[in-house]
Amino acid sequence: MLRRLLPSLVLTAVVVSPAAARADWGIRGAYLVPMYANTGQSTSGGSSYHYSVGDEWQSNLDFIGSWYPISFLSIDLEGQFNLTGTNSQYPFTGIYVGPGVTLDFPLFLYGRAAVPIQVTGSSAGSLSTPTMFLRLAGGLKLELFVFRLYLEVIFDFAMAGSGVTFFGSQIVSVSAGLWLKF
Repeated sequence: MLRRLLPSLVLTAVVVSPAAARADWGIRGAYLVPMYANTGQSTSGGSSYHYSVGDEWQSNLDFIGSWYPISFLSIDLEGQFNLTGTNSQYPFTGIYVGPGVTLDFPLFLYGRAAVPIQVTGSSAGSLSTPTMFLRLAGGLKLELFVFRLYLEVIFDFAMAGSGVTFFGSQIVSVSAGLWLKF
């Protein structure tokens, strides 16, 4: 019995060992500022409600943990935390958590997609909690020894939540941070 299993075990070990030896990890931390937000909904019967960085400076911290099954592709878990208090006047404040993927191109470019879910926020705001977003981002990275500096532009589109239409709400943000890959 053991002799029949031995070839399959050896073949499995040979196939799995390169992937296990190549398991890279990464962590990223960034300061994120929403430049423009549009709820896509009206307030007091008026036109759709929107605000920009000139109206309110919203400070966020964005953390991403990554696993690289292959050198240029990572599977991510992202958490975004608002440093300013939640406010019904600015409904996109709160905590966001969700999965994503990153394409880490060889030179200085990268792109990523994620599905963050707003898990906290103001119940008096015009958006419900939770609200699910499609996040598309891309940016520039500068490699310095063991870490990278990066600058990215983020586009968030509301996908699901009560009172939310598909792509009816948008947020455009800019972030800068450190990226450590080990």
